[in-house]
Amino acid sequence: LNCANSTPTLKIETNFGSQSCCIVKPHAMCKAGSIVRILETYFEVVNLKVVIWCAKEADTFLTLYRGCVPSYSEHVREMSSGRFLAVHVVGHRAFERLRVLCGARDPSIAQILDPTSLRACFGTDRV
Repeated sequence: LNCANSTPTLKIETNFGSQSCCIVKPHAMCKAGSIVRILETYFEVVNLKVVIWCAKEADTFLTLYRGCVPSYSEHVREMSSGRFLAVHVVGHRAFERLRVLCGARDPSIAQILDPTSLRACFGTDRV
């Protein structure tokens, strides 16, 4: 992808929650292999795609959160800071189960509430 493309092309259509997408952000790419292996124990991983976005593409993708997330600009900066991995997973109630597996948005809270969650194990901050 490049900045000339006004709309990010990363699209995964869901079927009533049986599919979802896990994003391994740029700061966690060095741990992507471990994260994918964990995902494979809970879901069928049907596609992996390494993506690089400029700030405009990241902003377009994250628009839904503008005005809702106080650190919105930091999220855009993170998503456009380097390569990230989109992992398409399939399974019964995949969307709901992936949210549980990811854990609390804040890794320090995730470590207390569910120390085995992805954010507890691999997260560094709320972004």
